Amino acid sequence: MFEKVEFKDIQNYAYEKLGKEGCLLVFGNENDHNNMTIGWATYGILWSKPVAISYVKPTRHTFLYSNKYDTFSICYFENQKEILKICGTKSGRDINKDEVCNLHVKDFNGIIGYKEADLVITCKKIYQDDLKEECFLDKSIVEKRYLDNKIHRFYVGEVVEVFKKTN
Repeated sequence: MFEKVEFKDIQNYAYEKLGKEGCLLVFGNENDHNNMTIGWATYGILWSKPVAISYVKPTRHTFLYSNKYDTFSICYFENQKEILKICGTKSGRDINKDEVCNLHVKDFNGIIGYKEADLVITCKKIYQDDLKEECFLDKSIVEKRYLDNKIHRFYVGEVVEVFKKTN
C-alpha cells in the first residue's frame, strides 16, 4: 500500500538516498517502458512549480523512452542495491530488467512506477533540452564526464504526486 505525501516532506530523504545509493528513473507505460539507475537529479521549485530534473545520455536505451513519453517517475528503494546495480549496468535492449529484478509495474494515477519501491515521485515533463558543451563554465566537467562527447539531455518534470509505501 502507498500513501500520498507532500513533496516538501521527502526532499531530504530523496537527496540523501540519491547521493548514497541512487534510484530508478522510469519512462513509459505499463506495456512499453524502461528504467535506468540514476545518481543525479535535481529537486526544487522552478516557474513556481515543484520540479524534479532528470538527465539521460543519448546512448542509453532509456533515451528512446524519455523522448517518447510525457511522464516519468523516480523510484527509491530500501536495501535493494542489486536492483540498482543491474538496472545501472544492464541495458533494456539486452534483458528484461523487470523480470531479472522481479519488479512489477504499478499505475500511480496514470504514471507508472514500481510496486517494490518505497518512494515514488511522479512527474509530467514541462521542459527538455540538451546540456551544451560551450555552456560549461567549468571545462573540467566536460573533460571528466563527457570523453565520449555524448552529453546529457535534461528533462524538467513538474512533480504531480509523491507516494510513500506504508507498512
